[in-house]
Amino acid sequence: MLRYSNFGFTHVLLDDQPFGAYCHSLMAKFQAPDMRVFDATVANDHALFDACLVRLGEKKSNWTRSKLQGDVPITLDHLRYDTQRKLAAHLKSVPELESQQFPDNRLLLQHIAHMLTNLSAKYIHTWQEPVEEMIVVMRTNLDLVTRSKQMAIQDDNHPLRNHFKKKIGTAYVDNSGQIPMPYIPARSEDVAVTKYIVGPSPHRDSQTAHTEKVLRAISPYLMEINDGQLEINLRELRQRLRSLLNGKTQFTPDLRQQMINVIWADREQQLSEDNTDLFDEIAAEVRSDTGIEDVFTHPDPSFTLDECISKPLAAAQSEDALNRLRRRKPVLEFFVQDAVDRNDDDFLEELYGVIVKYMDKLDMDYGETGHLGLAAFAAACPDVKQYKDMLC
Repeated sequence: MLRYSNFGFTHVLLDDQPFGAYCHSLMAKFQAPDMRVFDATVANDHALFDACLVRLGEKKSNWTRSKLQGDVPITLDHLRYDTQRKLAAHLKSVPELESQQFPDNRLLLQHIAHMLTNLSAKYIHTWQEPVEEMIVVMRTNLDLVTRSKQMAIQDDNHPLRNHFKKKIGTAYVDNSGQIPMPYIPARSEDVAVTKYIVGPSPHRDSQTAHTEKVLRAISPYLMEINDGQLEINLRELRQRLRSLLNGKTQFTPDLRQQMINVIWADREQQLSEDNTDLFDEIAAEVRSDTGIEDVFTHPDPSFTLDECISKPLAAAQSEDALNRLRRRKPVLEFFVQDAVDRNDDDFLEELYGVIVKYMDKLDMDYGETGHLGLAAFAAACPDVKQYKDMLC
């Protein structure tokens, strides 16, 4: 008999039990998280549920933040296990699956629960992508179980990523061709489950209705967003821009102009403040710093941009100087609008270079620049996919 210590726990290995087999049994054992706090708070509060969900991926978003502050005792493990137990309960009610068992340690349940929780957190709640986009990704992954009996592990936070059954294979995932992909071998009975969830026509991305109905039955919270505890910037505008880009593979001058027009029309609709006093204050600051009487009456917009933004940006070090520049964002917005009205593509390109430096110096993401960042990037972005990624 061998005793050894692991993180403060003493384990006993029987003489007739191979060490490798014992290690495998440890890794295979499923430990459900303590759900008492979750069940008493988040389980029946959709807004709070979504706030916890968004915290999982908000660092990867330009536009969405959870209003929850400080240490929150709800983790991915809680959200994922909540999905898993709801998934198991739903599958038990499906007549064609009545002969199957759905215990906590069934690997397929852990895999599907992770996929649904993780993809919902990203696509629906943090990025506000159409539900169909999330379902296409999930169906593609689950169809691999049906066709090849492989549970493809696509995320670093997947609970089975270090499982002893993991293998490295070649999988067709996300329409990117044959690529190396870690996977867990699936069992024959798993195929019936994935066939049920994916539904008919697994290779048709437009056929998402069946899967959506199943997922809504499993967890309505995961399939709809409640923004009561979220801060979401320009949600409707970003959705309109995505619609404009659907099916497009490259920018054209007409597409850029259409996007900028949509962005600026939305800005004009939301604009309520009169910036006259602010521009007078900025002109006074520039006059005090440079002696230029009224920088906004200069005929060359590049000169005004240089004196109001570029030169102070290069020199700014103190917090007071940086705050001054933050207050000058409406100046950049004015210049973008002016350049669009004059169809001055050269000045728009110059503006975009300045705006990128402005964002970098002030540590701002696109969500903080709002219409300004959206319009400037629409004017200069070289790639449609890159712009769509920025909208997330």
